[in-house]
Amino acid sequence: MSARTGEGVAELLRVIEDRLPEPDVELTVVVPYDRGDLVSSLHDAGSVETVDYVEDGTRLRVRVFQRQVAELDPYVVTPVAS
Repeated sequence: MSARTGEGVAELLRVIEDRLPEPDVELTVVVPYDRGDLVSSLHDAGSVETVDYVEDGTRLRVRVFQRQVAELDPYVVTPVAS
């Protein structure tokens, strides 16, 4: 890798990305509209797969790290069987 020419930087970034941990817990949550801070943190620290706006708040299907589950527990929804 060369800091001067940039040769190898793309490969280094790919290797780093491959080694970073990924969120492994999938949840569906409805976060009240007054908890925009929590929605923002999900975008920053998790992987937001879907976002919908419902009467009770922002409904998100997310992948998060285990350490985030306790904070989200009050907002977890059980999917309704169809």
